[in-house]
Amino acid sequence: AIRLFFDNEDSLSVHTLAHASFRILFDIYPLHKSDDFATKIDEMIHVMGWQRFNGTANFLKHADRDPAELLRYHDADDTQTFIGLASLMYRRIAGDFTPLMRGFDCWTEALSPEAFDIPPDPDRELEALEKGMREAIKAAPLSERLAMGKQLTKMLTVLWERRHQLSLAVDDSTV
Repeated sequence: AIRLFFDNEDSLSVHTLAHASFRILFDIYPLHKSDDFATKIDEMIHVMGWQRFNGTANFLKHADRDPAELLRYHDADDTQTFIGLASLMYRRIAGDFTPLMRGFDCWTEALSPEAFDIPPDPDRELEALEKGMREAIKAAPLSERLAMGKQLTKMLTVLWERRHQLSLAVDDSTV
């Protein structure tokens, strides 16, 4: 779903895949973890309303029931939310993000640090650069924003894979 999202593929297809990924991980989470994370997610969704939260996915899933009905609302930001929530649940179950998920998470946090309670950088110059970058990305057309996200995710994936290979090489040399 992350690759399709950044490739700006068909929004409804990406949404369907992201929603299905979230639902699977949400459903199996309690089988793997005994904390209250899934309960907190459930409470957050309950405030929004499960019907609204699942609206697009349910419309597509049950289109045969009313073939003349039109999809009245679909927001690509919802797709990003499903990818983010699925990634978080995956990390909590598996112990870490995949490199692609980690890149998506960094991109999401970089664009909206206030949504994640990320404090401003104490280095004022660096904070100003980060703010300028965020504003430039947000001002860009969607296709350009997604291309930037794809490049950032690709770069971070390569860097983390190199870092992992280096750590394995260091471990091997100490044996």
